[in-house]
Amino acid sequence: MRILSFLHLSCVQTVFWTGILNLWVCSALRASEEARTTSEGQPSQQHQVANDDLRIRSLISQLGSESFAHRRHAFSQLLQIGALAQSQVAAACYSSDKQIAESATRLRLLLKVSSQAKDTSMAREVAELFLEGSDENLIELAQRGYWQLAESFLEEHRAYAIKAQENFFQDASSRSVIQAIVDHALAQDNLDAAWPIVARLVPDELAAWTALRVQLPLPEQAKDVHQQAQRLFVTGQSQPLLGEPISAQLNARLVTRGFHWQELSAEAIQASLIGQADSIGRRAAQAVLVEFSGNHQAAQQLWRKTLKVNVAHQDHESETELPELDEAAVQALAAANSSAIDSTNLNQLLFALLLSGRIQAIESFFKQHAPNAAWEHALVRSDFTSAFHQIGLESDLKNFDSWLPQQLAQAEAALTEFNSSPSNDPRRLQSAITLGHMGAILVGLGYREQSQQVLDGLVHLGQRSSKRQNPVWDRCILRWIGRDEWRALCLEAIGQHFERLPVRQCPSIFSKLFSDLGANAWALMLEAPAMQSGQQSPDPILAIRQLDHLQRCDREYFGQDARRMIADWLWRTAKRTSTGDEESSSVSADVTSLAWLAHECGFSEEATQLLSSAGDPAKDAYDRLRVAAEICLEKRQATSALEYLEMAKPSFFDHAWDAIVRRNACLLVGQFDRAQLLERANWMRMTSVSWSGDRAASYRIADDLANKSMWEDALPYAERSFLIGQSQNSFFGYWEARQYARILQELKHYRHSADVMRAVFVELFQPNSQTLQYFVQNDELGLIQYSAARERLSRAIALIEEGQYSEALRELDVAYHMQPQDIEAVVSCFPRLVKAGRQELADALFDRYRTSMRTQLSDWPNDAMAANNLAWMYSQCERNLDEALELARTAVRIAPSSPVYLDTLAEVQFNMGDTASAIQTMRDCVRLNPREPHYRQNLQRFSGAN
Repeated sequence: MRILSFLHLSCVQTVFWTGILNLWVCSALRASEEARTTSEGQPSQQHQVANDDLRIRSLISQLGSESFAHRRHAFSQLLQIGALAQSQVAAACYSSDKQIAESATRLRLLLKVSSQAKDTSMAREVAELFLEGSDENLIELAQRGYWQLAESFLEEHRAYAIKAQENFFQDASSRSVIQAIVDHALAQDNLDAAWPIVARLVPDELAAWTALRVQLPLPEQAKDVHQQAQRLFVTGQSQPLLGEPISAQLNARLVTRGFHWQELSAEAIQASLIGQADSIGRRAAQAVLVEFSGNHQAAQQLWRKTLKVNVAHQDHESETELPELDEAAVQALAAANSSAIDSTNLNQLLFALLLSGRIQAIESFFKQHAPNAAWEHALVRSDFTSAFHQIGLESDLKNFDSWLPQQLAQAEAALTEFNSSPSNDPRRLQSAITLGHMGAILVGLGYREQSQQVLDGLVHLGQRSSKRQNPVWDRCILRWIGRDEWRALCLEAIGQHFERLPVRQCPSIFSKLFSDLGANAWALMLEAPAMQSGQQSPDPILAIRQLDHLQRCDREYFGQDARRMIADWLWRTAKRTSTGDEESSSVSADVTSLAWLAHECGFSEEATQLLSSAGDPAKDAYDRLRVAAEICLEKRQATSALEYLEMAKPSFFDHAWDAIVRRNACLLVGQFDRAQLLERANWMRMTSVSWSGDRAASYRIADDLANKSMWEDALPYAERSFLIGQSQNSFFGYWEARQYARILQELKHYRHSADVMRAVFVELFQPNSQTLQYFVQNDELGLIQYSAARERLSRAIALIEEGQYSEALRELDVAYHMQPQDIEAVVSCFPRLVKAGRQELADALFDRYRTSMRTQLSDWPNDAMAANNLAWMYSQCERNLDEALELARTAVRIAPSSPVYLDTLAEVQFNMGDTASAIQTMRDCVRLNPREPHYRQNLQRFSGAN
């Protein structure tokens, strides 16, 4: 205990203060009793008060005496007087006499503590803790359950509390302090008492959001209008403070992330969002803001004025189809591209045109001025004719045999330059990246042989990489691994070229090829039955096939002996250790993940054995216990789950998962109050999240939960990431909004989802937007285009449900021009329009997309994705089912490895009444991807109707 160490007292002074503390322990209770004592015959109350004042002033003056005995006597007498002396002692803290000021400061502290102490022993301990404002002393108060005194501690050491708040986002120490406080409160079953302390240590808006989330009292009153505005914002009440004297940046934040779109027409808000410099980019951005504010007519006039187009009449169905505007927009883009000192003008203009659905103008500009962007943009819209032309390939592939060697030669030259450069700039590999994307596209268009040739050429290039992380595999081949047929080709190529693969790069390659196995993939490959069969030459092709079926948890593939074969395989992998060979890298395995894989394969007993027996138990003790608890929960053994969790000690980032598993276990055994308590404790702990990393911890937690389709659990984490960010201009603000919007869509909160994306779109207009600059410079505007189309669709769905059909059609029109082949617009809106009695609108929407899709298939009859999507649209609208059946079969024929296409075929078969075929097709689909719950649910639905 560091008693009075900060005073740097002399030995004599130390003895003095130690003696004073001991004296105070003996006299504190007597002092309070004497202060209450009155009797008949004593002087009048007024006279007594005057005498007491004189006595107190005299005693305070004695605190500066040269005599140690006099100082000690005065100090002890003032302690005995107690509360009556507090005001004068407090004033004496500012005495010009240094000795009096120092003694009065210590005395004031002891008087304050004594008023809340239960007994003298407690008071002595608390006084020692109060002498210094530190994390350790605050935690000690919490551990002892002195919650009111902990509040007083923060009042006493205001500088400490203010510093904690101000440095919260930079200082990771706040994390451990809050964790410790919440843990002590939970152990004492006294979370409510701990909340005022936690709320004082974190930023006010974070405290306000947490209080609302778990129904805790708001912290003390907001100090100023800025703090009040932030508090109302995170609690969903920002409207009352719009227009108040707050900063322009905060006011803009209230408008965008508070979804007050009508305020976008205000000049002050526009200035804070899109800048004040007069440029065509700013004027275009202004037109978008006016449209978002709800004034569509004014927005159209602004567009015409901005692009200097005078349209006397409009013969087109929509404003986005005016060719005069497109031509003028292309000219404006070219001028902005050639004359801009910085990129703000061009970026704002491009983005404004995109959000308004004027895609044709952007495409024309890219074709003339940005070939790489034109290529990427054409692919986003599945315009393969334009995309192929952009890279010199004829649409019928007549020149493929001469085109491919040229592309490979360019890619090889670029790779040589990349290998010799210390920079890892992926733009140096653009030719190879284009080849990889092309290979993935060709196989989906039915050109399997040509796709194989592209892949073989890339694998050959990959063998020449000198980087530790193979750029050809990572950035050119595996980047498109989400396309099922391309992945199947990659698996074959890996097996055929296995002996020539650089061993040190194999762990990275296999972790991407087998994403569900992650870091275990390479170790599992080395221990695959085909690699350990005892044969002189192991069969890597068969081993890769076995690994693929293990990832799918396809027990049927391994036959009747599947349980023993898979269990032995996992045990061998779990016992692997690093060879120490630099070329082989580390091939040790994560036992916890292997156990969960065993559980997913249906072997829970083996999973539990792995958790308890294999590997180093201390290495990942918490993960093992949590996984064991989750396995018990799935088997509805809640008591066992809780027993495992009681042994677990979660780290900071584990607390969220831990709380969810504990809560579910408590609910299963009927401990509802305990479940609620754990929920509150979790969100109090989450206030210690640090933003010092690349993304907020709440974003990562939401991502984990969303990947497991736990949408309700993911929602509050995503909401917090969106509302309580450090900067809406940060690159990850877009991704946080996109994540939040996706979760809201899954939960059918369509308007809210649309508003979230609209908020981040508006913020991207800011002149210093790093995110927009990144997407434009890296030719990835297509990603924002997809998000913008989905924002329009979500808004249209909400408008249809509200009966605002003309407004919904306007949103659908813009969405169509952004993504004319996104049949989700029909799938989502057609049944809603029919149910609302607007059959004519539903038919018009259906016909528009059917025409677009049929045109695509006329140009590209082997486009498996287009065939599948049109078949799915037909099945969901229960129209043209005969045509749908043929389309679905075409897609499956071209891409037999795609469970998505099999799912569509099964749905069409089911809708046509062929339940037996639907069940069989769905079984094949589940076998390809048994981890996807949607497929299992469909199989159950079909089987139940049989």
